[in-house]
Amino acid sequence: MGKARDHTLLQRQVGDSLSPATQRRAGRLLLCLCLLAAGVQAVSDRAMARSTGSHLPRSTTASAPSGVVRYSRDASNAKPSTASANLSGVIRDLRGPLAGASLSCRQGKKVWTARTDRHGVYRLRLSPGSYACVAAASRHRASTARRVRIVRGKSSRLDFALALAHASAPAPTPTPVPRPTMTPYPAIEPSGPMGGATCTWQSGSQNVFITDSNARYYAANVRADPAVILTVTGTYPRSRFTSLGVYSGAAFGNTPQAALLAGFSDQAFLPDPGSVNPFVRGTPRGVGTYTLHIVFGPKPVAPVDGTLYVDVPAGTYLVLIYRLYLPDTGADDQGGVPLPSVTARLVSSGAATGCPIPDLSSFFSAPTPITSTTRVSASPTVTGTVGVTATPTSLATATPTVRVSTPTPTPSAAQGFSRLGGPEVDIFGNIDGAYLGANLPPSSNIYVIRFRAPTAPHTLGGGTIDTTTQVRYWSLCVYDITTRPISCTPDELAPVDAGGEVTFAIGPSWAKPPILDADHSVIWVDLGSSLLQFGTYVVLRELEPSASFAFSARAVPVGAAPDGFMGPYAPVISQCSTVQFQQGGCR
Repeated sequence: MGKARDHTLLQRQVGDSLSPATQRRAGRLLLCLCLLAAGVQAVSDRAMARSTGSHLPRSTTASAPSGVVRYSRDASNAKPSTASANLSGVIRDLRGPLAGASLSCRQGKKVWTARTDRHGVYRLRLSPGSYACVAAASRHRASTARRVRIVRGKSSRLDFALALAHASAPAPTPTPVPRPTMTPYPAIEPSGPMGGATCTWQSGSQNVFITDSNARYYAANVRADPAVILTVTGTYPRSRFTSLGVYSGAAFGNTPQAALLAGFSDQAFLPDPGSVNPFVRGTPRGVGTYTLHIVFGPKPVAPVDGTLYVDVPAGTYLVLIYRLYLPDTGADDQGGVPLPSVTARLVSSGAATGCPIPDLSSFFSAPTPITSTTRVSASPTVTGTVGVTATPTSLATATPTVRVSTPTPTPSAAQGFSRLGGPEVDIFGNIDGAYLGANLPPSSNIYVIRFRAPTAPHTLGGGTIDTTTQVRYWSLCVYDITTRPISCTPDELAPVDAGGEVTFAIGPSWAKPPILDADHSVIWVDLGSSLLQFGTYVVLRELEPSASFAFSARAVPVGAAPDGFMGPYAPVISQCSTVQFQQGGCR
């Protein structure tokens, strides 16, 4: 005990004899020595681990080709070499590329993994053979396994589109918010066009504004009045799709003419008590009834269900447009039910009032009589002339068209498809539509358009709306230089081959390949001689894509090409002569 006290006393005496600066230098020297010792120990530990191979998540075998690294399941965080990657691709969702997503490719019991960069691109080096690859990302459902075969000396590409995962547990039920209710007004009998309580529909022409000839359009003209509420009552039609939109009848402020201000698709049509919305539940159509309201004012914090709020200055001229796509076979152009009734009432008392608005029918051409011959038939052959809606012609009764002598056009390359926006679709545009358009310049060749067809419900025979399909409706329409439809082929009448793809051949009448007289898997669109003189315009439209369908036209940014966004569903345009097509070219 005495020696310990003496040693401590000696330390204190030596420390007291050192200056404060010397003490600080000694402390720093001691710290450096400690860090150096720790570094030497870490290097020694890593060298020992490399000699045993115990810490490596990746392993190489004697049978593995040179440069190939095999990753096991515990190597999910390892970064593979990308210097000589032979498998690459993009992993994305509806919003765009996914950074940090993972790809796992399995061959037997071995698994190789890679992660995407900030652009959603992955790269992986694999030895030749067949693999099953799965893509995954946080808060997304993993993809189904896709097979890919790696061939020596060749690079392969495999893209994935992931759907957002649903929450495993239901979200807590929010506290109910008191909602304003609508006063139940008594029924009002129509009192005449545009002058009484009922606003009258006018039939809009189906041959302007790049419309679909399988759809029917009806317009009613109103004037915004905050003191008036419009009530729309009707029966769910027997059609594939229907919608109601409110558009600007004239430009005001920064709002252009014919701009969509508010709208509902059929799934938002509020059913009356005792009725069921067939576009939501898949029940038979043409029986249930619905009621909607249009209020001229700002949308409240707690809006009323089934109510459209149109916040525009009082007196603004507006156009209501009611659409029906693809009425059932045997149903008339209104879907087998009367057009919905639009009645005007005073907000203060509920008393009936008229529709004191001017006639805006100049926005549409004169009503066109619609007969059964103007609707696309089941035959894949459609013939017509410029500026006239084509009349379907049966393959069995088709007659050759006499060749028209026209000047030889200057060769011009076809432009590919791009997502439409702006003036092309903002003129009375559909609330749930997405459009791809392509210009086909004058040519004596045949244009061939091919793409994988998204699944859609089959309703022409009265079938119910299938909510498991990829889109509600799609069609491909060919237009003349005035944007009037020459032909429109809806999804249900388009022949799909064994690979799920559809093929359209577009050309002058005399250039039709003889093989198409017997091959009904290709849709021939006869343009007469107009393709030689003016070219044509083609639009692929989709309505209401499913949230889980990542390759829809809606995923393409406005103005961009569908390549890289729609995968195999992106339409591809090619050109060939009649002889080349006859010999199997362009297909």
